[in-house]
Amino acid sequence: MIRYVDGWQLHAYVEHGVEGPGEAAISARHLAQDVFVVHRYDSIHFNSSLEAASYIEDQLFAVTGVSSDGTLRF
Repeated sequence: MIRYVDGWQLHAYVEHGVEGPGEAAISARHLAQDVFVVHRYDSIHFNSSLEAASYIEDQLFAVTGVSSDGTLRF
């Protein structure tokens, strides 16, 4: 899932591990500057890939802005 906010491209994804869903993350890449930041949600346990994808999609659409250093604002 990709969304654009404040000149940033936000990409939400779930990395899959051998034992099921791994970590969920949102990467933020500034379109005009050389800034790339990954926000990991690895402290949350998901029972399924669908649950992880639903969670990270909700987080992606809850972003209201992005600071100049790539910090997400909700």
